[in-house]
Amino acid sequence: MSSSSSRATSRFELPVRMEMPILLCPRCRAPVDRRISRTPKNTNRPFYVCSSEKGIKCFFVWVDVLLQTLMNQLLDEHEEWLPILPQTTRVAAIASAEETQGGARIDREVAFELRWMNQKIRELEDQSKIWNYICAFVGGIVIALGLMLTLYGKA
Repeated sequence: MSSSSSRATSRFELPVRMEMPILLCPRCRAPVDRRISRTPKNTNRPFYVCSSEKGIKCFFVWVDVLLQTLMNQLLDEHEEWLPILPQTTRVAAIASAEETQGGARIDREVAFELRWMNQKIRELEDQSKIWNYICAFVGGIVIALGLMLTLYGKA
């Protein structure tokens, strides 16, 4: 992921049109372009690069590396997603195989999968908050019943 390799191959890169920017450069906050490498070593391999107008490319990452990193972080934070891992890895394998044929279509599919996973994570987080409230409420009732039994049970 060195910036020297992206500068050395810039004449071989073709920009890919995207409907909306998904990523911003972490350093300069410029939109990130998705491109396809045309070098012999990485032929048709998609990557993201900073689209800064200053001519300095301060961000570079391969798409497959970024997706694997995001998947690992998601699984580390939310182990309840482990049952859907085989389906997700199958989709990722299909996506990487078809990347050379329909890059824009794959981008939409990956963006859809990420939105779906984020929605499921939010739902699980909301459910955990509700569960905490229910546990606190039931705990309060148990304490109140215990107090009532100790106070009125002896009378």
